Amino acid sequence: MEDAWSAGICRERSRGVRAPLKNGNGTSLAARHGAVDAYHDGVKLRPALKLSLSLGLGLALICLPYSLTHALDWTEVQTLLAGDGAAATSFGYPLAVDGDTTLIGASGHDDQGVPSGSVHVLARSGDTWTLEQKLTPVNSTDRKTFGKSVAVDGNTAIVGTTAYTGSAYVYTRSDGAWTLQGILRIAEGSIGDDLGWSVGLDGGTAVIGAPGVNADGGAAYVFVRGVNGIWTRQATLVPDDNMLGDAFGTSVSVDEDTVVIGAPGNESRFYAAGAAYVFTRDAGSWSQQQRLEPADPAVGDHFGNAVDIDGDTALIGATRSRASSDTEVFGAAYVFTRAPGALSAQPLPAWTLEQKLTAAQGSPIPDRFGSSVVVDRDTVLIGAPGGDTGLLTPGAAYLFSRSADAAPGDPAVTWVLDQKLTPADGSNGDRFGRATALDGATAVIGAYPGDAIHVFVRPGDIDGDNIPDETDNCPTIANPDQADKNGDGFGDACVHSE
Repeated sequence: MEDAWSAGICRERSRGVRAPLKNGNGTSLAARHGAVDAYHDGVKLRPALKLSLSLGLGLALICLPYSLTHALDWTEVQTLLAGDGAAATSFGYPLAVDGDTTLIGASGHDDQGVPSGSVHVLARSGDTWTLEQKLTPVNSTDRKTFGKSVAVDGNTAIVGTTAYTGSAYVYTRSDGAWTLQGILRIAEGSIGDDLGWSVGLDGGTAVIGAPGVNADGGAAYVFVRGVNGIWTRQATLVPDDNMLGDAFGTSVSVDEDTVVIGAPGNESRFYAAGAAYVFTRDAGSWSQQQRLEPADPAVGDHFGNAVDIDGDTALIGATRSRASSDTEVFGAAYVFTRAPGALSAQPLPAWTLEQKLTAAQGSPIPDRFGSSVVVDRDTVLIGAPGGDTGLLTPGAAYLFSRSADAAPGDPAVTWVLDQKLTPADGSNGDRFGRATALDGATAVIGAYPGDAIHVFVRPGDIDGDNIPDETDNCPTIANPDQADKNGDGFGDACVHSE
């Protein structure tokens, strides 16, 4: 059988067997949710073909020809340029992507005065992104730092500006045209609140961070959209232990009834060690569920400088986390997971630290790994704009994926590094990775300051579940476990969706 499959690996297994199998040439297998991952010297491989034959009695023969490359390599497919004078005006910081829509902030753009700011909305047709519309503030008091923060979900977009007391603009799209639906403000707001520093959006729920409120203690505000399209304020979120200088609201992320908010200045453990807080909603009422912090907090980590949440997975950046000494500022990102179904009624702790992620150590300059973080299902994208080697570098971004079983020989690791992304035309000082966005098989990465956005895609993975289309038993619906109860070759996810 091995001869027939050439470079393939075949083995007989029974359900529940987890022990890795090696074929003698440095390649090995590890079971993953009933499927199989292959590794070569600890690097996950790309499957070219998978054949599973039921042999009865719970046994199966699995043959997997693998190529010794990273699993599902991401490739750079397009560079997006400002083209309207927005270059070097924070173009590409921040970013947001959802499906075939990308928002690119340019808070320093001087369309309506220096720096009024703007947001470029791009739409994808086929494999090409083009400018769909440019958004600018309508009120003179908002014509400063417009585009400081952005978020998009379907045909709704939100743009933050910290001008004056701060605000957030909500836009909706119809027939390819974006129109202003509302401007979200806080009646009791004051100059310096920095409302709009961060924004999050999921369906009809928007969260706006204001880290300058209460002498930089910070706050976040939840708005909801009614059936009439009117947005109203639902809640003001402040942590139980909020203190001056916490900068709570520096980063926010929302997914359905859960919000994660970063407070990188929090010093409950150490000076500016930072913290993040989870709030949940029940029947329209919000309450604090849990405070998140790393297992190894230290002075100046700034844990919470960037946050993201998807389902029961939260990702928190700590861009100034140190490797071993005060001069080695590499950065880190921490993955937390919540027990299934653990909402406000769940006894604490609902969230537990799953893993600390870092880039390769040893850089002579700060990497700032964790400056930007995104989680999408079982994939995370982390920016490291400080770079790799030399005094000035282009920066980098790192993709990790979650595997139920780690590479053989390292069973304690849940997340494995899939790929390090760098721009094809990168140059020293680009700070590539300062902003990142991820949705399915599309990654959008910006530099700061800069004039270009880099788009990467993972070919042949329509549903973004890290299983290539040619071997995916349900290529249109994400099913990383590849569950197939009756063994007919059609994934249960597709069968159940019919």
